[in-house]
Amino acid sequence: MSIGQFANYYMPPYEAAIKSGAASIMSAFNDFNSVPCTSNKFLLTDLLRNRWGFKGIVISDYNSVEELINHRIAKDKKDAAKLAFNAGLNIEMVSQCYLRHLKELVKEGKVLEKDLNQAVRYILEKKYELGLFQDPYRFYDENRSKRIINSLKIRETSRKMAERSIVLLKNDNHILPFNNEVRSIALIGHLAKSQSDMAGAWAGNVNRSKIVTLYEALRNNNINIFYSEGYDKKTGKITQLQTSLQAAQKADAVIVCIGELAEQSGESKSKTNIEVI
Repeated sequence: MSIGQFANYYMPPYEAAIKSGAASIMSAFNDFNSVPCTSNKFLLTDLLRNRWGFKGIVISDYNSVEELINHRIAKDKKDAAKLAFNAGLNIEMVSQCYLRHLKELVKEGKVLEKDLNQAVRYILEKKYELGLFQDPYRFYDENRSKRIINSLKIRETSRKMAERSIVLLKNDNHILPFNNEVRSIALIGHLAKSQSDMAGAWAGNVNRSKIVTLYEALRNNNINIFYSEGYDKKTGKITQLQTSLQAAQKADAVIVCIGELAEQSGESKSKTNIEVI
């Protein structure tokens, strides 16, 4: 299949984004045709630059240049920098392979100075278009930040989004919502009390100490709680089984809070086994 056939058949949405004026592109973590997208010259140069005429910036995903080593396509960070840059990646995020090795690679002739100049030109042109040379702080507004971040409106919107994103997979005998006869609950699982994990992996500016856990929410509604951690949060293996069983026997209902910790979700956290326990 030619590059034209490939682009026409598989890539119309991406091409449409470029033609509509997208100013920056992030390379994906995954492979394409057995070549990581971070070091894929076909995608980043042949298709993106040469065929579609993209004039913006190509940036790596978080740490993905160094992860070329994990892909077993680069032998070390220097080699990763060479492969990614020569493929057409302009900015590296986080892993600092460019920072530590690009100068050396240029001196050795493994990266051409003219290509480095062009990459820098793409970046400076976008900064110029954004007006950052005239006003480098044009998007910084401390009062706006204080007014918006964690504002009541934002918090209410976030809560509505969270409520609407919940998926109930099964509700045998319409057990939910609990009726008024349920006045005691056995609460099993570390996540029932974890403020940090409730914020998730990608929480930005959040005061985790203010997060209301399920344990606190139930207690605030005058529910009698019998709590047991129930399982090891790192391994997922059952612990304190007798304590959990005793809690369940005392209560009108049981809620088991199991799942991923915040640090177990997000990029580079793929699992080969999705069993919870």
